[in-house]
Amino acid sequence: LHKWTDGFIQRNAHMFSTDYTIQFNNQQLIAKSSNYSKNIKVYDKKKNELLAQFRARARWLSWKPVKYDLNIYSNQVPDAIYFFLVLIMDHRGLAGDT
Repeated sequence: LHKWTDGFIQRNAHMFSTDYTIQFNNQQLIAKSSNYSKNIKVYDKKKNELLAQFRARARWLSWKPVKYDLNIYSNQVPDAIYFFLVLIMDHRGLAGDT
């Protein structure tokens, strides 16, 4: 706790989808989303184990802030990693209906 670690989050764009590779502490994760779905699933890249998923809630008024439902299924990764992913994907307009 209270230690810094090196790592990176890399965006990988494909024809019909976008994914993010997350690497830190000798762990590799992948966050996958499809252009046709608002669900983003986060997997352990080596084990192909689903660790978490999130999606933007539907909103009726475009000026209201986007809210997310984040489900975490494992303690393998610090929660802050998932929050960073939501932040990055929201900023890029990939997770919500912006």
